[in-house]
Amino acid sequence: MWINVPVIRREMTTYSGNVWPFLGREPELRAILAARDDRGGGVVLAGAGGVGRSRLAREALGRLGPARECWVAATRAGAAIEFGAFVHLLPDDAGPDRLEVMRRLARRFQEMPGAVLVVDDAHLLDPASAAFVHHVATRELAFLVVTRRTGEPVCDAIAALTKECLLARIDLAPLGPAVVTELLDVHFGHWLDAVSRRELARLSGGHPLMLRELLHALQESGTLRRVGGVWRWDGVLTVTRRLSETLDEQFPDAGERVRAVLETVACAEPVPVAVLDRVVDDADAPAAAEQRGLVTVETSAGGRRVARIAHPLHGEVIRVTLSAARARTLWTRLSGVIEPGEPGRTWPLDAEVPIEPDRLLRAARTALARHDLGTAERFARARGAAADLLLAEILTRQGRYEDAADVLARCPGSARRAIVWAVVSYWGRSDVAAADRALAEATGRAEEAEVVRCWMLLLEGRVEEADKTAKAVLRGPGCPRACLVWAAACVIAAAGLRGRLGEAAQTYASFHGTPARFAYCLALLVNGQPCDARPLIGQGDEGPPAVVGLWTACRGAVARAQGEPETAIRALREAVALLDGHDPGHLSPLCQAELTATTALTGTATLTATTTPTALSPAGATAAGGVAAAGGVAGCVVAGGGVQVVGGSVRPLFRPWVELGRAWCVAAGGDTRGAAERARRAADLARHAGQPAVEATALYDAARLGQARAVRARLSVLAAELRTPATSAMTEAANGLARCDPGALERAAAAFARLGLWLHAAEAQSAAARSHRHTGRHAHANRSHEKAALLRARCPGALTPLLDAASPVDVLTRREREVVLLAAAGHRSREIAARLALSVRTVDNYLSRAYTKLGVSGRAALADLLAR
Repeated sequence: MWINVPVIRREMTTYSGNVWPFLGREPELRAILAARDDRGGGVVLAGAGGVGRSRLAREALGRLGPARECWVAATRAGAAIEFGAFVHLLPDDAGPDRLEVMRRLARRFQEMPGAVLVVDDAHLLDPASAAFVHHVATRELAFLVVTRRTGEPVCDAIAALTKECLLARIDLAPLGPAVVTELLDVHFGHWLDAVSRRELARLSGGHPLMLRELLHALQESGTLRRVGGVWRWDGVLTVTRRLSETLDEQFPDAGERVRAVLETVACAEPVPVAVLDRVVDDADAPAAAEQRGLVTVETSAGGRRVARIAHPLHGEVIRVTLSAARARTLWTRLSGVIEPGEPGRTWPLDAEVPIEPDRLLRAARTALARHDLGTAERFARARGAAADLLLAEILTRQGRYEDAADVLARCPGSARRAIVWAVVSYWGRSDVAAADRALAEATGRAEEAEVVRCWMLLLEGRVEEADKTAKAVLRGPGCPRACLVWAAACVIAAAGLRGRLGEAAQTYASFHGTPARFAYCLALLVNGQPCDARPLIGQGDEGPPAVVGLWTACRGAVARAQGEPETAIRALREAVALLDGHDPGHLSPLCQAELTATTALTGTATLTATTTPTALSPAGATAAGGVAAAGGVAGCVVAGGGVQVVGGSVRPLFRPWVELGRAWCVAAGGDTRGAAERARRAADLARHAGQPAVEATALYDAARLGQARAVRARLSVLAAELRTPATSAMTEAANGLARCDPGALERAAAAFARLGLWLHAAEAQSAAARSHRHTGRHAHANRSHEKAALLRARCPGALTPLLDAASPVDVLTRREREVVLLAAAGHRSREIAARLALSVRTVDNYLSRAYTKLGVSGRAALADLLAR
């Protein structure tokens, strides 16, 4: 029987401020070791502050092999003392004579053949110490590892180390995004949402020190929180004393005139250099800031030279800590020469600087187009009554439907107002009749109204009507591009739900925007082609939390379809966290339903879905042209001629998916009969909602849960209608399960494997092995078991009825089984060999073959498998 076994997962860890793992510097480390092997004099590690020079030097020191080691750390305070950095190496009776001190230090290294001398922060050395380091290099008294900060003045003796080719220079660039992501995953146990990860990587600038101090500040200030077990940062930076001191060390005060440049650039970066020259008092200050490495100048896409703060975190701290009076002075200067509304340019509102109404409106629209809804709302409110309709659209995009309704009450009647009111009525209040009436009044904006209508129809499960409505929009002359994009997305989604992948692909080829990409991803997923869907998700980490949350949910759905429940659980929990507080579409219940089903695939009956599906009647349409029933997961709002998806509660379109999630939850609790009945109920819901592709999936789930005979006839009909590879494989597998036909099951397993549906393939191959064994064909059963083990190895953590219906050791020979059981009990190979009268090598060979057959990688995994 299928036993419900709780799955133990490692809980994520909070940031502790301990030593960072050594990541991302392997090429530089190899270069240092190669210099030693080539009998070179050493290396100079040059890089910006916080980039990891000292850490690399320490790692190199530990890898250079048995040697006499000396570590010298220069400081600003020590620079005032001759040989201040080397004082710990000097004998107590060292006199004041500089030449004698150098001789005694040199003699010390002469007496240590193979010595390694690390000089950290050599740009802070006093002249005498710098001269001695140069002497060590010229006389080859030790292998030198010298670190220095770029952009800082150094003594001639240190500069000569590389200028005279005494030491090789290695420049350290900031860590790449992939390495920063790996560092964050180490500290958060892979439980950090994508938006927080992206912002932390951006602010750190690839500097490990900055990342570490930033995380410490967030933990200390309490702005890191856990949502559903996933860490999230709300984007608010509190500058702690420790963070402030760290930044002061990395970016020492460069004087009042340079500080004025930094404050100006921080307020409105990127600032055109021509504008910066006009608003700063000292004409030479921008060049001085750039020379010190505090400001960078780059060429924008438009060919203009613009200035930015060199390190993102430095700029963020300047903005946070800027006094109100100073900020108001700077913003007043900038208000007349820079357009507000771009990223980081909300300063005119903060300074209460008078702004022309047209500029306010442009700023609101600019921010809205960038999905910066908070900024867009501020500018729209500042514009006053003339921007009320735009404000209502912004509020609708935020999911604040009642606030939008209050604003709309002040707006005069118009077609645009009618469309926004339809969105509020349907997605905010589930009032279908009011939404229909509003759309009927949207004369003059017929295309936009029809796009809203087609999405309403789709979400109500009236897929065929939605498809016809959307196609009519695509055929209409002079339709705005934004409307065409959203109508095409509806066509693609409808085609996918109806199993018409060819039509979906053809439409997607003409419309490659984000809505169409998401719809095509959905179409591929519901038709059992996760391998084709995966590449579409690759660029899904950009954008606001709601958008990233959607793509993260898709990533989880792909992982679940391919039989990777642990990966899917991480992604779906992250999606729920991302949508928390950023869920105008009310998509969290759907993500929770997916999470429920995925968790159940690990054998854990944890009910996470919060939405109870209700029965869907095939009847219930309103008057002609209206939209039936209530509820919804996503919707549309028109903004500047465009249509954006927003949302409401769970709609009939998604009820089959929610019901299917509950079916697997029931199955994980041990009631496979009740689970199969729920799966068949989900199939009925999908059939009434015009989703044959989803219906086929639900029917096959019922077959997997023990009712193959009851569903195979309908599956055969659907396979003939849809003619998709996944539906054909499901039909073959269902027939094989119903007739105990191992040949059909093996053919289905091969078809599933070609589609990347590894869990389905493993289940079908396992069922084929049991069918062979049931008919006494043990050799065939063993071969099928071996194939099933290889497939099952691609589905770590999965535990379903078809996988768990037979003992895993059935695939093993008698002798292999004896060895495996003893190994799983904790006996060593030598003990097993003595007990079974075998050699140790033979025992190890048996274990190796058993590992391959069972799809495990060692004794711990073997013990876990047998325990389950």
